[in-house]
Amino acid sequence: IENLNTVLDDNKMLCLVNGERIKIPDTVTFFFEVADLRVASPATVSRCGMVFLEPFHVSDGWRLLSKRMNRTMLAKYPDLWRLTRLEEMMEKVLPPLLKWIRSNTKEYVGSVDAQLVESFIILLESFLKNLEVDDDEPAEAVVRHVAKIKPEGDDEEDDALDSEEDSHFATPAEGQLEPEPDAGEQVTPPPVEMDTARIFDMYIVLSLIWSVTGNVIGSDREKVNDFLRTMIPDVVGDFPKDQSVYDWCIHKKSLSWVPWTYKINKFVYQRELPYFSILVPTTDSTIFNTFLRNLVSVERNVLVNGPTGVGKSQVISSFLLEGLRSDSPDSAYGAFDVSFSAQTSSKNLQERMESKLSKKRGATVLGGPVGKKLVFFVDDVNMPALEEYGASPPVELLRQVIDQGGLYDRKKIFWKEIQDLIVIAACGPPGGGKNELTPRLSSKFHLLCFPNLAEESLLRIFRTILRGFLAIFSPEVRECATTVVDATVEAYNLMGAEMRPTPSRSHYTFNMRDLSKVIQGILMVTPQNVPDTETLARLYMHEASRVFHDRLIDTGDRTWWWATLGKIIKRRFGMDWKEEYSASVFCDFIDKNPGTSGFYREAASMQAIQDSLQEYMMGYNVNFNKEEDLVFFNDAALHLSRISRVLRQPRGNALLVGVGGSGRQSLVRLAAFMAEMKLYQIAVIRGYGITEFRDDLRAILLDAGCLDKPLIFMLNDTQIAQEQFIEDVNNILNTGEVPNLMQNEDMERIMSSVAPKVKAAGKSETREVILAHFVYLCRENMHTVLVMSPIGDKFR
Repeated sequence: IENLNTVLDDNKMLCLVNGERIKIPDTVTFFFEVADLRVASPATVSRCGMVFLEPFHVSDGWRLLSKRMNRTMLAKYPDLWRLTRLEEMMEKVLPPLLKWIRSNTKEYVGSVDAQLVESFIILLESFLKNLEVDDDEPAEAVVRHVAKIKPEGDDEEDDALDSEEDSHFATPAEGQLEPEPDAGEQVTPPPVEMDTARIFDMYIVLSLIWSVTGNVIGSDREKVNDFLRTMIPDVVGDFPKDQSVYDWCIHKKSLSWVPWTYKINKFVYQRELPYFSILVPTTDSTIFNTFLRNLVSVERNVLVNGPTGVGKSQVISSFLLEGLRSDSPDSAYGAFDVSFSAQTSSKNLQERMESKLSKKRGATVLGGPVGKKLVFFVDDVNMPALEEYGASPPVELLRQVIDQGGLYDRKKIFWKEIQDLIVIAACGPPGGGKNELTPRLSSKFHLLCFPNLAEESLLRIFRTILRGFLAIFSPEVRECATTVVDATVEAYNLMGAEMRPTPSRSHYTFNMRDLSKVIQGILMVTPQNVPDTETLARLYMHEASRVFHDRLIDTGDRTWWWATLGKIIKRRFGMDWKEEYSASVFCDFIDKNPGTSGFYREAASMQAIQDSLQEYMMGYNVNFNKEEDLVFFNDAALHLSRISRVLRQPRGNALLVGVGGSGRQSLVRLAAFMAEMKLYQIAVIRGYGITEFRDDLRAILLDAGCLDKPLIFMLNDTQIAQEQFIEDVNNILNTGEVPNLMQNEDMERIMSSVAPKVKAAGKSETREVILAHFVYLCRENMHTVLVMSPIGDKFR
C-alpha cells in the first residue's frame, strides 16, 4: 500500500522499481475495504477519505441475504420450499439465538451472523435435495477384499498360525462393533405417508442445530442444548425431551426422531486390512459423514475445526474414499488433498492444485475430469506462517480461488478459471503454531466443530479393533482386550494432563494418534508368542512405553512414567510392579532368518539382544566392507531395538533427538541392515538446493512405489540447507507425494510398474487409480528418519 502513495496524490503517478513512471487517468478512483488499519501508515491514511461502518449499522444484513436466498430456493423447489413458514420461523428464532450465542458461547474459528444464516438455508436445501435418497438405515459392514500376497520366506510363520486360526476362528460377532453405551435396542420405526409440511419443519430444526450452533466448541454444547430447548417447541412440538439436541436425527420414512446411534454403520474387523485402513464408525463420524455428504451435494465448502488429534482428517479422508468413492472411475466425484505446514507457500498450493486439475478449454479453464466434480481437502489450513503485514499467502490464494473462481498463471499472468471445485478444510484451534483464520476465508465455509472424543467413544473404537484381533488367541488372552484398551486410554489421559509442552519440551504433544500407535504395536504379535495374560500385560507395558516413555527427556519425567505405569498395571491387571518390566523388550530380529519378516516377541534377556546385535554388526561390516566397532551397552541396544520396532511398521517414521556424536546415524544404518532395507541419504555439497533435493526425492519415491520395497530416507538437521526441504518432507509424511515432482518419463515408469499391482489388488487400471496406488505404496514403504539436535532453534 505504501507504494501507492504517489498514486493517491493529486498527480496520480505510479512509480515502478525500474524507474518507469506511469500516469493514472483521472477517471480511475481507488476504493479500499479493510477490517482495520494495523499496517497502514499515517501517510496512506491521510490520502484517503474514511467511512467507518459500525457493526450495528449492518447487523440486519442477514435479513436481506435470507430474502434473496429464499426467493431463489422457492424457484428451485416450488413444491417443497414453504417460504412463509420459513420466514416466520427465522424471524422468531434467529434474532434471539444469534444474540445469545455471541455473548454465551465460544468458537475456535469465528463466524459472522450472515454466514450462519446462509449456512442454515443451504443446509436446509441440501436436506430437501436429498429427500428421495434412502439413507434412513445404517449400511451393512463394507468388507473390503484385499489381495493378500505372501512374501517369499513367510511360509514358516503362516504354517505356525494355521493351527491357531483353526482352533480359535473368529466369528463375525467377535469382531463386530460394540453397541453405544445406553443405546438400548435399536427399533426401526414403522413407515408412514410422507408429509412435506411436517418434514420441512423437522429439517428447519436439524439445520438450525448444525449451522447456527454447529460451530460452538464442545464444552459449550450443554448450554446451547438448554437454550435451544426453549425455542424448538415453536417449530416442532414433539422433539425428544431426553439426551442433547445434538443427539437426534430424522428418520424420513416414519417422520420421526431417532438417535444418531441408530445410523451407525455395522463394522466387522478384517485381519488382512492394513491398520491405517481400519475406521471404526462412531456417533461423531456418522454425523459428520452425513453433513459432508449433504453439503457436498449442493457444492457448499465446509470447514471442520476442533482440537488436535480427535480424528478430523481421518473422518474426512474416509468420507472421500468410502462416502464419495473418489477412487472409483464411475463416481461423480474425484478428490485430492494437501496438508499445510508453517513453510507452505502460495506457490506450493498452486502447484498442487494445477497438478490435479484437468484442462477443460485450453489453458484458461481448469476443472475435474469430464463428468466429475473435484473435492479438494486442505488439512491444517491455518498452519502457514504469516508474512510481514499479517496475511498468509497460501490462505489468501485459497480465498481467491473460492471467492473469484480462479487464479493467475505465474509466468504469463493470465487468468485461469477453475470450475467444479468444492473445498473441504480442517484446522485446529489457534495457538501452538496455528494462526487465527482470516474471516475473509472462513466466511466462505459452512463451519462445523468436531468435539473432543468422549472417553466412551475412545474405549469403544479400540476395544472393537483389539477384540477382533485377539479373536484367534487363547481364551485367557482374548478376555483381556477390554483391560488392555482401558489401561491404554488411562495412560494416554494421564500423559496429556501431566506432561504439557514447554519451550524445553516442545515435542510433549500427545493426541489420539499416540493412543492408536500403542494398539498398532500390540497388533504386531502372533498367538504363539502371547500365550497368557502376563505376556500380554508385558507387551502392553512395552508398547505404551515406546509411545509415551521414549518421548520424555529427563530422569524425573521417566521416573514419573514408571511409577504411573506401575499403578495402572496394579489397578487393571492386578500385577505388582517389578523392575524387570522396565527392561522388557519385544523385537523381531533375534533368530530372524534372512528374507523373512521375523516374529515379534519378547527377548529372553538383554544379553541375548546384545549377542544378536553383535552378529548383525559383523554381517554389516562384511557386507559394506567397513570396520564399525559399536559397543552395545544397554542404552545403545535399547535405542536400536526401538528404531527397529518403528521400521517394521507400515508408515513407521522416526524423529531421533540427541546431541551430535551420540550415535544416532550409526544406529539407523545398522537398523536398516537388520531390516534388509536400503538406506538413502542426501549429499549436501556447494550449490545443493531445492532442485537437487527434489531430484533425490524423486529417485527415492520411485523406488518405494515402483519396486514396492520398504526403504529408509534419513535426513540430518545439518543437511537442511533450505526450509523448503522440510516442507517437502512434510508433504511426503502427510500425503505421500510432492506436487509436480514426477516428469513424463517417470509417469511412464509408474504406469508400467504399478499397473500389475493395481490389478492384483482388484482395482480398475485407470490412470487416476494407478497414481493413487503409487502414492499409497510410497506412504507404506518409505520410512523417514529425521535426525535432529535439541540445541538451537532449528528443532523447535
